[in-house]
Amino acid sequence: MNFKTEENKKNWVETCFLILLKTCGFPKNSAEQILFSKEYFPKTFNSKKFELENIFLDLSEILDLNAAKITYEITPDLRDVGNIPTASQGKLDEIQVVAIDENGYHFYISNTINNRQKHLLYNLIIEFIRIKLMSYNLFKNEKNLSEHFIFLAGTYFGFGITLFENRSEVGFTRIGFSRKQWSFFSPILPENIVYSFAFYEKLFPSSNVLWIKNLSKEFQGKISEQVGVLNSNSNLNVLINDAKSGNKEVSNELLQNSIKNYQENNSLSIKQMNIGYRKLKEGLVEKSEIDFREALKFNENNGYANDNLGYVLILQGKLDEGFKYLQIAIKTEKNNLGYSFRNLGLYYHRKGNLQEAKKYFELAFENQDIPVDFLEFHYSELLSELGDKENALKFSEKSKAKGEE
Repeated sequence: MNFKTEENKKNWVETCFLILLKTCGFPKNSAEQILFSKEYFPKTFNSKKFELENIFLDLSEILDLNAAKITYEITPDLRDVGNIPTASQGKLDEIQVVAIDENGYHFYISNTINNRQKHLLYNLIIEFIRIKLMSYNLFKNEKNLSEHFIFLAGTYFGFGITLFENRSEVGFTRIGFSRKQWSFFSPILPENIVYSFAFYEKLFPSSNVLWIKNLSKEFQGKISEQVGVLNSNSNLNVLINDAKSGNKEVSNELLQNSIKNYQENNSLSIKQMNIGYRKLKEGLVEKSEIDFREALKFNENNGYANDNLGYVLILQGKLDEGFKYLQIAIKTEKNNLGYSFRNLGLYYHRKGNLQEAKKYFELAFENQDIPVDFLEFHYSELLSELGDKENALKFSEKSKAKGEE
């Protein structure tokens, strides 16, 4: 969690918070964070069961929304059928929110997420924050604001700790011989969460910040360190004082500049990633690593850049570091499954787990929506080591036919 080379990320967090301060004014619970407890969610905790109706009422109360205008229904799908095996990859629309009239919204909630408390709570807060932002004219045409911005807004409105504690969940259920398992991970990186908490405390200082005690010692230390840096920034103090005046026109300009900067950084990230990939295909593995790392400085959630960086690190024998970037690529849900499975196949091959490697290479072939470079080449290497010389030669010839020397 080092911010020395991440100035663009820090600037983006600062800009987003200043926009929120200018546009939304002081949040109801400024200088404290809302914990998922009886104090803040009385209706939810007074019930013996985790009931949707109660949490909808509590969230509406906390955010000053009209609970009567926010309705919901539970929707079943194929995953509710116990004797039919299902599998899915990527982000699922487990909660859909439809605007039915001015300030009126209807939630369609998948029955499967209704049984997973952490996943459900995280996503409900994200959607309620989105509704809260829609109540300000500045955001009425920004329905597709990224989850990163919504997370920052959630921290601003006091839900940072609750979002942080529920940002991941892994589990399974068993019914007879049937087993269903799931995993959920928020794409928000820990270092961005640290800086958002630090900036929150900068905006709303308190002599008794009890909410910080809910974080690990490592996070507390990082937040304290970043608060010290923020307090020494005199230019930032001027911007914060200006934001507290609530000039909406300036706020709109800030928003547009923030969106523009994000788009420009994303374009630069893609450009740098393409340069790196061209070098990779020319066999310049070490040089391509530099470009992939540069691409991630512009956009840490570039799924392709994370995948490619993981791949070239594995090629160089840096297996654990490479695997870390493969996991990040998958979490972004902006990766190509064919390439991701190829990279995982190579990782397990280099780790010596040949059967696991074979499984992922076969998944790569199944998920080729476009031809996957070097897939046949790496698969032929694995088959050769498994003793299947005949098929190893076939896939090697296919690789050569693609021009992969």
